[in-house]
Amino acid sequence: MAAERVALILAAAEKAAEQIRLRAEQQLRERIAEGDRAAQNRVQAAEEEATDIVKDAQQRSRDLLRETRTATSDVRTEGLELIGNLHELGDCLHANAERLLRDMQTIHSQLVAQLDRVDGDVSRIPVGSLGESVVDRGGAALGRLEAALDRREEVLDRDELTRDRAVALAAEGEVLDVPEFVPPR
Repeated sequence: MAAERVALILAAAEKAAEQIRLRAEQQLRERIAEGDRAAQNRVQAAEEEATDIVKDAQQRSRDLLRETRTATSDVRTEGLELIGNLHELGDCLHANAERLLRDMQTIHSQLVAQLDRVDGDVSRIPVGSLGESVVDRGGAALGRLEAALDRREEVLDRDELTRDRAVALAAEGEVLDVPEFVPPR
């Protein structure tokens, strides 16, 4: 009986050992499965986070690209407007320069005509007849000559005054009528 008892105890111990081993293996498999699930969850969470990061980066990239295109378009528009204004300013300056040149040529022509007119008045008095007129008429021709010379001096003085006044007024900015360039808005 003792041997049977020992065999029963041994069989019970082996059975208990087998159950412990089976439970340990079961717990090991559960822990491995739990670890696999946890690892899979971590991988899935990391993939989702990576996907979100990529989506955010793509959205930010699109936003930056759109802002850059808008800024580029604005710079181009302002540049074209500036070019247009500069062309208009150039045209205005060119027109003003041509107007100023015409005005100066007109003034020059008028001054030359006045000088020619005065010079013509003096040259119409016959030089040979001055002596006869002075002797014969008691100096009347000399008076006409002196009057013509005085008129010439007056015109020259007046022209000198006009020229000096034009220079002075131009220095003060009063003679030249140059319109101010204001670009359209």
